[in-house]
Amino acid sequence: MERTENKNDSNGRSFSIIAVITMLVGFATIWNVMNAQINSLKSTIDAIGVKAEAHSFVDSHPGTSERLGRLEERLSATEASICHTQDVANVRHQEIQIDTQMLWKKVFGIDYPSREYWPFKGGSK
Repeated sequence: MERTENKNDSNGRSFSIIAVITMLVGFATIWNVMNAQINSLKSTIDAIGVKAEAHSFVDSHPGTSERLGRLEERLSATEASICHTQDVANVRHQEIQIDTQMLWKKVFGIDYPSREYWPFKGGSK
């Protein structure tokens, strides 16, 4: 009789130890997640504070908002110019690819091996 009681007692203890370890791991995980969220909130609060300081600087210095507006206009003009330059480069690349395809077909008698589709130049095949 004593053996069965000791065996059941040891099974109950091992189950209790496993349950305690599982709970500790769970609490540690929750603690780490909470610390990460707190740190994230702290950095967000710091960023808001920096933005508030920037706004107070702009408000306290006359003419700063007008200069910032002019800078934004210049930035958008520069961005438009860069986009236009890229569009022109893309069109030139397409023209080179079309010319290469036509020459390939003329020289080798087969279509140019390409995975890209380029419309035919001048609307003719």
